[in-house]
Amino acid sequence: MKTACIFIWTLLFVSACTMDNSNAQNAGADSQQKTNATNTNTLQDDKSSKNYWKELVNYEIKDKNGELVASTPIPASWKVDAKNGVLTGPGDLKIIDYKAKSFFSANGQNGLNPYTQTPQRSFPGIEQLIQQDIVPFFRQQNLTYVGYEELPKVAKPNEWYAEQLYRVGPKASVEKSYGLDFKKPNGDPAFVLINLTVGQINDMQNWYYTYSLLQSDKSVFEKSKKQYLFALENIHYNMEPIIAYNEAEARRIGQSWDAFRQKMNDNQRAFESWQRNQINKNEAINNAIMSNYKSNNERMDREQDRFLDYIYERQNVQSDETGQKYKVEYGYNRYWMNNDGDYLAVPYQDYDPNADKNLNQVHWQELNKIK
Repeated sequence: MKTACIFIWTLLFVSACTMDNSNAQNAGADSQQKTNATNTNTLQDDKSSKNYWKELVNYEIKDKNGELVASTPIPASWKVDAKNGVLTGPGDLKIIDYKAKSFFSANGQNGLNPYTQTPQRSFPGIEQLIQQDIVPFFRQQNLTYVGYEELPKVAKPNEWYAEQLYRVGPKASVEKSYGLDFKKPNGDPAFVLINLTVGQINDMQNWYYTYSLLQSDKSVFEKSKKQYLFALENIHYNMEPIIAYNEAEARRIGQSWDAFRQKMNDNQRAFESWQRNQINKNEAINNAIMSNYKSNNERMDREQDRFLDYIYERQNVQSDETGQKYKVEYGYNRYWMNNDGDYLAVPYQDYDPNADKNLNQVHWQELNKIK
């Protein structure tokens, strides 16, 4: 019996595995990741800022039988063509997922695996893999390689998924993710994501990788890339297909399923807690950024207001009766205002217009200076 695990192609690709009665090897099924992406702040005439978060939707990935295998929130404006492995979005965003490459090696020999027809090739290391496979492929698309970096947060859901699979003995595979920077002929950036799994048992090695290309208008490239990576970092797997596979394996091998189910539940709770912490951390960072942004705007407004008061020789005053604030001519000792909004600027400290016979038919309220 073979059970297909989740083969998540980039926005949708996170891990691949095929499980049979003799052992659990890696193959694939589609999935997607969580993203928490942000819009650009826009400053209005009144110097207030709009919320720049994009609306998220929960994208569900199902197997050929319609069973939910994974889900992840993505921007509502993104469109997924799972059949063709293409994701599109605003700003000419396009993410293309290419067919996975699988290899087998025994005793370090390269050639052809006589049992599965899988190309026999030892894993050469990530730098050689990039130079031998990835760079030549994208050179045909007029993309120039710039450099790469490891993405441990993207690889973490792959690692967690592999840890959930029932096995006898220690885990024998390593999951890694890498981000590669490319340039178009006009200098605009492009991005390639590689998800890599290398399994080693004694002198036998089974390894494979998937890769995807992200391109968009330069104006939205960095934002789209961050949304994409955040989605990959936060994939949420449905435990039921994993549990069903592990139960069958545990029964086949004769192990106690009760203890194993408890371990699975504990691992699930730990992973969900880690995901919540990641989301809370990102929200806290963005809230801090917005708070600093608003604080800086308010400070700049105050400084500009003081500068204009200095230029136009104005004084800020406030009514004790109404709490209303006004700007009046600078340089006088006391200020008074009537009910019609007319104000008096008086150089004398002891003058009260309410006691002035010429003005006593009108009520005047004093305006106090604001430092």
